[in-house]
Amino acid sequence: MLGILIVILNDAMLMTEGLVLLPFGHRELYMLLALLVAGSSTWFLGLFDHGTTIYD
Repeated sequence: MLGILIVILNDAMLMTEGLVLLPFGHRELYMLLALLVAGSSTWFLGLFDHGTTIYD
């Protein structure tokens, strides 16, 4: 959820000139950060594990 929020805030700054929602304005590094957060959360929750997950 946090990764998606970072992407939305980062892209929203492209739509309006002068809008700053994240520190240092729009950066491509925020997209990489969002991907890392989303990927690590799926690993943490075990969504791609074979066998038992938190949903069993």
